[in-house]
Amino acid sequence: MTLESDTLRIIEIMNPFNY
Repeated sequence: MTLESDTLRIIEIMNPFNY
């Protein structure tokens, strides 16, 4: 569990195109 993984996860969640 690295901070990079958490950051990428947050970006995916915040990414409106993800839906």
